[in-house]
Amino acid sequence: MAVQPVIMPKLGAYTEDVLLAEWHAEEGAEIAAGAIVLELETDKTTAEVAAETSGWLHRLVPAGEKVPIGTSVGLVAETREEYEELAGARQPHVTPAETANPFLGYVGQGGGEAIAEAVLARGSTSHGASVSPSGERRAGPLVSPRARALLARHGLTVEAAGEISGSGSGGRINDRDVAAWLEARSIQPDGPAVRPDGPAGRLALTVQRVIPLRGRRRTIASRMVSSLQTSAQLTSVLELDVKPLVELRSRLNEQGATPRIGITSIVVKLVAQALREHPLLNARVTETDIELLAEINVAVAVDTPEGLVAPVVTGADRLSLEEINARITDLAARARDGTLTPDDMDGGTFTVSNGGIHPVDITTAILNPPQSGILWIGRIRDRPVVVADGGIAVRPTLQACLTFDHRAIDGGPAAAFLATFEALVAHLPQLPS
Repeated sequence: MAVQPVIMPKLGAYTEDVLLAEWHAEEGAEIAAGAIVLELETDKTTAEVAAETSGWLHRLVPAGEKVPIGTSVGLVAETREEYEELAGARQPHVTPAETANPFLGYVGQGGGEAIAEAVLARGSTSHGASVSPSGERRAGPLVSPRARALLARHGLTVEAAGEISGSGSGGRINDRDVAAWLEARSIQPDGPAVRPDGPAGRLALTVQRVIPLRGRRRTIASRMVSSLQTSAQLTSVLELDVKPLVELRSRLNEQGATPRIGITSIVVKLVAQALREHPLLNARVTETDIELLAEINVAVAVDTPEGLVAPVVTGADRLSLEEINARITDLAARARDGTLTPDDMDGGTFTVSNGGIHPVDITTAILNPPQSGILWIGRIRDRPVVVADGGIAVRPTLQACLTFDHRAIDGGPAAAFLATFEALVAHLPQLPS
């Protein structure tokens, strides 16, 4: 049997699991070599995966689920007959939570033919049961995440899905099946639903709208929780007089800087200089070591409609302010257009996040793993400041909030980094190119 697997590729140096965001080819569709078959997503970027050969597509994993890198998420059969044989096997879907993935072991060990044989060998499963990695049958229908969310919205458990006929691969129940079932029961799938809230007899609340936690938002949520659970995070805050910074930006832009110089670009330039003197903040922490990194690659947080991303200014310590500004301008535009590449997101050693566009002064940012430091800056506001002669003057200020991994850095070295950053801001007229 000539079968080519569709493999979930690795995106970036630290990626372990990837979200299969969307299939671009239907089950059983005839596809050409080079055709885009699926879109994948991490917390940092999205990418498309093309078929390596032409044939008929058999999908193994539904859209909306995370899978380990290297997993075979689909098969491309050379002939229609081979596809029908694969599809007829009605293999169960194995979710990423079941780490003993029956297909993963065949990557590089027999290729598509070995995977196809494994699929066929597993045989068919009934609609009302699924199979564990050990091969044991277990009760309950196969229900997609979106279908589960729709059931939950109407106060129904997954057990209710036993009454629903699934139209997906292997009898899997998808959200369209649930919507049709609800409509047949005179329940509006898109209308407000009452969800039980607490023990029987307690007041039930009306759910006005449900926003599924999926895609990039779900990936970001997972990584942020993981970041807080696996590192010792602490934030130090320093108020800075940024009059020199504001004046430099104005002067450069009045001189016709193209693109216009932004506050973020100047901060990235200064952070890159400060990291040379404070290498513990340009590091990552493993289970056994603190790894000081030779490269200084500053990731810059960018808001997009799908969530926050952090593309990287590679070699920021070697770039001029104008080069950093051009790089950030390009990355931000492509982040909002959704055209960032995996290379744009890879290799960050420290992160800068400018919250100054919002009416917020202080935020305790969450580390971008495996980095050991992130600098969040707040809005620029006029405040009274004690100046050199001991007088009081109204000056533009901002709050610099440094979050660091206390496993690698103590409070003293973190404060020293902020002091260096403050000194660099004060001496901006001597900013090197």
